[in-house]
Amino acid sequence: MKHVFPTTWRGQFLIAESVPDVPDAWRHRLRKLEILGFDPLQKILVRDAAGQCVGMLLGAPVDARTGRPPEGIYQAGSVAGEDIGAFVEREIMSLTGSWLFLLDAPGARRLYMDAAGSLPAVYRPETRSVAATSLLLLEPGEERARFR
Repeated sequence: MKHVFPTTWRGQFLIAESVPDVPDAWRHRLRKLEILGFDPLQKILVRDAAGQCVGMLLGAPVDARTGRPPEGIYQAGSVAGEDIGAFVEREIMSLTGSWLFLLDAPGARRLYMDAAGSLPAVYRPETRSVAATSLLLLEPGEERARFR
């Protein structure tokens, strides 16, 4: 799939098994998924107590325990031997602010949003990809056929 990325897509993202190289965008590979992001969208790696990367936070989360945003890496508790839903409930859903969490751990790939759903996420089942807007999910020229 070839994407066309205008420079007006500041702060947006694309999540898929493989994302293209795009000038002026950052790219990060998790376990099985890649994230393509456009500044000023913030990215924060989430690691469990064993130091394993289990996902990424996008946006502006605030740690309710400290009242401050996590910087660079959010150190979460242990996920080993625990239901992944309980881990997310305890470690991620307690965050405030505007955020989206992409879980990419062994046996689980999910997307979680803050309570207000303040960062949009659009899913395209044909490509199993998620983006901030539907235009990021379409092939070049496809937007003309869909959005006349």
